[in-house]
Parts: sequence; structure tokens; C-alpha cells
Amino acid sequence: MTWLDLLNNMPGFFLVFIRMLAFFTMSPVFSLTGVPVQVKIGLSMVVSMVIYPSLLPMAAPIGWTYFFQLIEQALIGLCLGFAAALIWAAVQMSAALIDMQMGFVIAGLFDPQTGTQMPLMGRLHYVVATLLLLAYDGHHLLLKGILESFRWISPVQAGLTWKGFDGWLTDGIAQMFFLALQISAPIVGALFLADVILGVIARTVPQMNIFVVGLPIKMLLGFFCLLLVLPGYLYLFSEVFKRLIAYMGQLVQLWGGA
Repeated sequence: MTWLDLLNNMPGFFLVFIRMLAFFTMSPVFSLTGVPVQVKIGLSMVVSMVIYPSLLPMAAPIGWTYFFQLIEQALIGLCLGFAAALIWAAVQMSAALIDMQMGFVIAGLFDPQTGTQMPLMGRLHYVVATLLLLAYDGHHLLLKGILESFRWISPVQAGLTWKGFDGWLTDGIAQMFFLALQISAPIVGALFLADVILGVIARTVPQMNIFVVGLPIKMLLGFFCLLLVLPGYLYLFSEVFKRLIAYMGQLVQLWGGA
């Protein structure tokens, strides 16, 4: 390939690069603040160089149309990353529900990885889920999902259709809540029964300060239940990974059918 060919292919390559960079900026694991910006840019560049030859020939003339194509590619990458992050948020939401029952809501931690306030159990859930994601080659599945998007949505596609996007987004939010309830249900259910029992004790023994006694009991019960259900997280988090990839695929097929 001559230098002239390289220059002619640069506009098309840059379209691929922008989509990859936007995806890594938004997707789980890759978007953590602990991952340097240089790594994200370098990884986007390497993956783009690998996938670009399979997309040739790809005409991307410079002009106002090309400027809008750059914005469109960034939007596609951000939306695909957001799709993965939306389902991934079920892990933190489930931990927030557990913390609410255990009384850890007031003891939130600032998470330097995400730059947000995270509950105590949320940090534990996030670390376990991230390790399982890497152990199950989930990061490879994320890469496969974004690479598959180039087969359905060409970088030089005329435009995207937003028909059905609202239904796709609503379905993702519903899946996030449903998965969060699935993950937190065993512990939240046990703590709810503990609240009922403590309420009965408070009515039968009014002299007992149930608020002082109940809080450490619920904490101990919560940790005990967590130890019991921790092996089940292998299945629950693997279900989150499957839904995550499937949800990204729904958006790719929605736009790919345009």
C-alpha cells in the first residue's frame, strides 16, 4: 500500500476510530477512571487498525457530510457503551437495595473508579462482578459486540433511524430494575423478615430499645446471608453479562435495519 493509498483511507479509518473511542469511553470496565486516557486511545487505535482492512473499500469524502458522519459514529459508540453500562448498573442498584435494608445508606463511600458515591455493598458487588466479567472473558464479548456493529451499521451509512429507540431504552431500564431485584431478593427478603420479627418483639416487649438492638442484628444477618448467596452470584452475574450483550445486539439490529 502506497502513501497515497494511506492518505485516501485516513477519513474512513478515522470514522472507525471515533466509534471505538466513544465506546471505550462509556462501556463498563474500559470506562473506569483507573484506566488512563492514553490506554483508551491506544486500544481504540489498535482495534481500529485490525478491523479497518475488513471494511474496505469504504468511500468517505471530506466535507460537511463527513463532519456529520463523525458525530454519528461518536453517537453510535456512546449509545452502545451506554447500553452495556445501563445493564451493568443493575449490580450497583442491587447493592443499594441491600444497603438500604442493612442500614448502610448513611455510610456511603466515594468510589474513585467511577467518580460517584457508592454504597458499601455496592463496592463489594462491583469488584466481584468486574472480576467475574474478566474471568468469563466478558471484555472479549464487549469487543465482539462493538466489532459486530460494523457489520450491521456501516461507518458511511446514510443515517440512523430513531424509530423504536424509546421502546429499546424503556426495555433496558426495565431489565436493569429486574436484574437488580433478582440479585438483591434473597438478602432483602431475609432482612424484611427480620424487620417483621423485630416489629413483633417491639410490640410484645416495649421496654426493649429495638432500634439499638435491631441495627447490629440486621447487619450480622445481612453479612451471613451474603456469605450464603455469594456462590449464587456466579449464575446471577453471568445472567447480567448475557443480558448486556443481548441488549447491545438489539440496538445494533435496530439501527442496522435502517
